[in-house]
Amino acid sequence: MTKDQVTELYKLLTAENEGKATKLNKLAAINSICEKLAKKGIAIEITNLVDLLMQQGVNMSSQSIYNKEGGRNPYRRLVDAWSENATYERANKQSDKREIIAQEELVSENDLAKISDPVLRYKVSLLYGEVTGLRNQNDMLRSVKELPAIQTVTAPELEQLETNDIMLDDYEVDVLESFVNSDGTIGFDDNGRLFAKTAIKRETSLSSDDLKTVLEKVLKSYGRSSL
Repeated sequence: MTKDQVTELYKLLTAENEGKATKLNKLAAINSICEKLAKKGIAIEITNLVDLLMQQGVNMSSQSIYNKEGGRNPYRRLVDAWSENATYERANKQSDKREIIAQEELVSENDLAKISDPVLRYKVSLLYGEVTGLRNQNDMLRSVKELPAIQTVTAPELEQLETNDIMLDDYEVDVLESFVNSDGTIGFDDNGRLFAKTAIKRETSLSSDDLKTVLEKVLKSYGRSSL
């Protein structure tokens, strides 16, 4: 997504929230910070964004940005757009670097022809070929993106699933981590079984919000369904 496209989205979001001063202030702050990060090609992480917002006196929770609200959350829409732009900017910079390197030929045929010793000329040409091959491999490795870890469904099944339906975002991982590391009324024994550490009153909340949704997502990524 280009910067102009993100700018148009920001204008749309401000128009949709006209008259809502608090939301407009938060959108403006998010837009300003994300624009600076994206310009430098820096990956936009919501936890870091929240910290930067606090430094500007804007208090927001990570969850208020993470929650998609069926695609209606203006904060999430704006952050996602700038994240795409940051990726776009990084790709452009890497492409420019590759073009510059390609244009800067280290050793030309004319250079090799200047080496009078045929054996040495042959060795230099071999060495140059190896350097070129290694450089190409390095460029290829740089372009490889990390693949998500939780995916064991078959390829046909995976094609039928929306990525957002099976992959956990940062907030959802935080929910799982909070549950596993809970040191309150519940815990895990040496066999990994969940148990109550103390007497628990009826309807006492034992986890963060959305735990059921997160677990259902994990099951779905393995081709299982929940009740």
